[in-house]
Amino acid sequence: MLSLTGTAVADGVTIGTVHRLIQDELSVPQMTLTSDNALDLEVERLQLARQGAVEQLREQQQRIANPTADEVLDMHRQMLLDPEFLEFTVSTIRTDKCNAEWALVQVQTRLLEQLNVAEDEYLRARTDDIEHVIRLLHRQLQHDDSNLEDRLPTRLQDIIVVAADPSPAELVMIKQRGASGLVTEQGSAYSHTAILARGLGLPTVLAVPNALSLLKEDELLILDGHHGALFAQPDETMQRHYQQKTAAYLQHLEKQQQLHQQACQTLDGTPIRLLANIEYVGDVEKALQAGAAGVGLLRSELLFLQEKPGFMDDEQMQYECYTRLATALHHNAHPLPLTVRTLDVGSDKPLPQPAGNIDWYLDAEPNPALGLRGIRFSLRYPRWLKIQLRALLRASRHGHIRILLPMISMRDEIINVRRLIYECTTELNAEYASEVKPDTVELGIMIETPAAALIMQDLLPLVDFIAVGSNDLVQYTLAIDRKNDNISRWYAPQHPAVVSLLYNIIATANQLEAPVSVCGELASDPEYIPLLLGMGLREFSVHPGHLLNIKQQLQSLDSGECRERINALLHNHPRPGTA
Repeated sequence: MLSLTGTAVADGVTIGTVHRLIQDELSVPQMTLTSDNALDLEVERLQLARQGAVEQLREQQQRIANPTADEVLDMHRQMLLDPEFLEFTVSTIRTDKCNAEWALVQVQTRLLEQLNVAEDEYLRARTDDIEHVIRLLHRQLQHDDSNLEDRLPTRLQDIIVVAADPSPAELVMIKQRGASGLVTEQGSAYSHTAILARGLGLPTVLAVPNALSLLKEDELLILDGHHGALFAQPDETMQRHYQQKTAAYLQHLEKQQQLHQQACQTLDGTPIRLLANIEYVGDVEKALQAGAAGVGLLRSELLFLQEKPGFMDDEQMQYECYTRLATALHHNAHPLPLTVRTLDVGSDKPLPQPAGNIDWYLDAEPNPALGLRGIRFSLRYPRWLKIQLRALLRASRHGHIRILLPMISMRDEIINVRRLIYECTTELNAEYASEVKPDTVELGIMIETPAAALIMQDLLPLVDFIAVGSNDLVQYTLAIDRKNDNISRWYAPQHPAVVSLLYNIIATANQLEAPVSVCGELASDPEYIPLLLGMGLREFSVHPGHLLNIKQQLQSLDSGECRERINALLHNHPRPGTA
């Protein structure tokens, strides 16, 4: 028996036979061109390939009719239509005096270098999108009209597809033809392959090195999507074990479906509010289907990556996007909250498609995690913050929009944003004869730094709600980069300092009657949920895929028992000033 591991991205356990989806390797010629006429012809070839690729994506969108895939394909199409991308490639052709294919290789290398240094995992995962788009252009340049329909069996029941890195259209087709699971050699938890696989409900394990060479055609394979594990040619004992797990998982899904109509409350009747963290417009539907009471976190920088070029500079485009989201968030004709975090970028979170001629995002900093990021960046460059605030204030007439400020560490930051909001409302009322008031939209802050946590009583009177960003809070409290393999084992959310800080945040917010949620990974950690509940947290904001699991767990917990548990923990490790 052969055991392999990868990244678990879509839950589910399945047993099936292997079908290897081999993609033809594209040869990329490198030519040096000397005449201007030859270079002009290469630019023309590139433009024709671009037009063909855009049309191909449009046809795929019409054919597959899947909302999540449609958003991904539209993002790829917008990347192709981005004039800066075209200019960059044309400039490379002329500067390097090379053919279009080789220019694309150079462009890809430079773009990937920019993204690979990003601290944000989602941004790093966009390397897959760049590779997909450039691969599409290569196929157009080489007139490669082969398609997946010719290479994929019509029926894939009880088959687990193994591929290098399928495109969004290929992934949807794999699901439509009945595949029971998917294994890929590339990808990450934040790649579009992962996001789409979760949306399709297809058990998937990504980033399995050499999967295509190690797994043989038609051999029996167990795919454990919970743990990212694969077992090829399992013995009878292993097969029986996973057959039982598969049956148990199907029963679990059945029970979860019954949770939709049930109130979210603990075993002793304490009501809990479950919100969703979303990344796409399509995530709104998933959140509502899972019973979310609204959106607790929309990372707006992701919209800047997904929408059309110029989105960052275009108030109208942003307004239409936020309006579309706010309008979709209704339940029984009542608007549900849409919490939009303002642009959270910096040198560690670059935007691959900058607006206009700005190049600030390329400036390297010696310690970007402690540098110009979050609200610091927005107040340093208020033009883009004002565009976003104006769009959000306009869209607030169509739903319940809340504005969330990232990386707050002092009162002045909130006061300065309040001034900008007042300025924006004054301008909007004059321009549109509307009645937008400065207090129309709720304003909240992210508690991500110990500084903010320690001056909560000074900050809370200035805001309407708070959201705890537990990922950064743990990192800054322990001074540990969880992505650094050398020290990641010391990244411990159970550390007494972290527990104490979280307890103080939640207790202070409750004491001052300020709504408080946790929207980081701890909010969906089964081991940490009882602790948060015991601290007095009554609002969790998590990925839509985790909502039903958390609801099920909360229904089995007694808030009083959880409170006793946290009190005992704090007694053993008393908070500062309480010993």
